[in-house]
Amino acid sequence: NERLAAAEKAEEAKAEGTAEADAAPLKKAEDLLPLILEHMVPFFISHNSEAEAIDLLMEVGQLDALVAHVDKTNCKRICLYLGQVANYVPEPEDAQVLSVAVAAFRKLGQYPEALKMAVRLQQEPLIEEILGACEDPLIKKQMAYFLARQGLRPEAEEELERIMDGAHLTEH
Repeated sequence: NERLAAAEKAEEAKAEGTAEADAAPLKKAEDLLPLILEHMVPFFISHNSEAEAIDLLMEVGQLDALVAHVDKTNCKRICLYLGQVANYVPEPEDAQVLSVAVAAFRKLGQYPEALKMAVRLQQEPLIEEILGACEDPLIKKQMAYFLARQGLRPEAEEELERIMDGAHLTEH
């Protein structure tokens, strides 16, 4: 009986809510944007629902706002999801998705990961920028070997250019 009473009350509330909803005008998407950016996305991120936050931001065309919510605890999950999503979205949108992943990795100083995403973007100026931004010489060398393996040779320091040319392959 309790279930039946609860179901009846739910039906009544639904009917009243529908009447109220019909009387109230629908809000414009622009009016909902602050709610999404200031409340929903931080909620999803703080509850380890990064995928939902990303999907929502993509739906409203505000994916760039995601970078502000990236930290060392969620960066890998966010960027892994972005990398996978980029495989399934159409041509101009995939570049935006990968660009957000690059920005997230760069925000935390994860230059090798940012470089891998930049290679997927095929933007040589961005690749040069990431290579130049890294301050650790050993990581720079690793990135140079990675670029050599990919057949890419952006402008860089002389030693890194030698690595990308393959001159060091016989030495190491």
